[in-house]
Amino acid sequence: VIQGIDRIDSASNSVDPAPGWATEALALAEAQPERARTLASRALVAAGASGDTATACDALQALGLAAREAGELALAAEHLRAAITLATANGLTPHAVGARTSLALVLLYLGETRQALEQTDLAADSARGTARGRVLHQRALLLQRLGRPAEAHVCYRQALRIFRRHHDAIWEARVLLNRGVLLTD
Repeated sequence: VIQGIDRIDSASNSVDPAPGWATEALALAEAQPERARTLASRALVAAGASGDTATACDALQALGLAAREAGELALAAEHLRAAITLATANGLTPHAVGARTSLALVLLYLGETRQALEQTDLAADSARGTARGRVLHQRALLLQRLGRPAEAHVCYRQALRIFRRHHDAIWEARVLLNRGVLLTD
């Protein structure tokens, strides 16, 4: 599925259906991983043909998320690292942030806790707005699972401030839910 990435030229982005497929794949990755794989694979091939690096990054991230949901953690890490490499090489910072945030959880599941936290640090350093809040939320979840509740609470508090400032009620609710679980443990 990753073949053709080397042919992507960021200067020649064109309009095609691939962005829609990649976006839908990202949305479905957790609930319908097989459908997400199909859409993401299609999007990746089309993005490679058209030179749409942003769509290729989204497709790779969706493939990584779908592999994670299927329990294929090494494959998930491979796809997510490819998304990070492609995004970074093409100056697509928001895409790199998203892929790093996803990779952090995969690395935690693989037992690579130091690397997982490093990915959230790298993502947080370049994330802005609600994307930064999502990174902090992910870091809090990692810290919570690692048995570091005080540090997790700090990250949840920072994320909550961001989501409230940006009036993002859905992410605010996610933070409150997870912070509530932390406080009841």
